[in-house]
Amino acid sequence: MQAQIVNLFADLREQLGLTYLFIAHDLAVVRQISTRVAVMYLGAIVETGVTDVVLHHPAHPYTRALMQAVPRPVVGGMRLPSLKGDVPSPMTRQTGCRFHMRCPVAQPSCVTNVPALQRLDDGREVACHFPLV
Repeated sequence: MQAQIVNLFADLREQLGLTYLFIAHDLAVVRQISTRVAVMYLGAIVETGVTDVVLHHPAHPYTRALMQAVPRPVVGGMRLPSLKGDVPSPMTRQTGCRFHMRCPVAQPSCVTNVPALQRLDDGREVACHFPLV
């Protein structure tokens, strides 16, 4: 059923020239039907750009963690890496980068300064003081 719906979206986009906003947690579906993607963490966009570029070469540590969390079969079972720490409550006001408490590349400036979306050379935008490029 899911594959039929995804194919219908793709057909409608091609036949009618439609643009639509698709919100999902399934990165395989996002990759299949989206030409552009925006990755969000705690309600804020942390990376946006052409889907293949963002998902194949993530510049934000959260985007990379999402891609690494996609289950892949390995000898002896499934490999499911996880981020350290707990997701902070969206109700609690934080300072600095929303991801700093779980970020593997966080520095002291991440705790106090909110990163703005910055355009990278390949056209995507990332909200990170230390993008992974």
